[in-house]
Amino acid sequence: MRWSVSGPDCVLKLTAERVRGGLLHAPVRTAMHHRVEEARDARIEFRHADHDGTVLIEGVAECAGLEVFGDTERLLAL
Repeated sequence: MRWSVSGPDCVLKLTAERVRGGLLHAPVRTAMHHRVEEARDARIEFRHADHDGTVLIEGVAECAGLEVFGDTERLLAL
């Protein structure tokens, strides 16, 4: 999954990769109805740069938590 978010001063780019995952119950108001896919060993790359391309910070998280739930197609289209 790839995301890019632009603001008035900078751009944040994220790339997330699920290595493995498991289905867990997710809370919906007062019950645990839906299932979400969660991973504790996701790999996430990030890059935060200004609009001129100057990198403010970048890095890689090799052991990150990642939860995928909801309308992901809509989220990725933003």
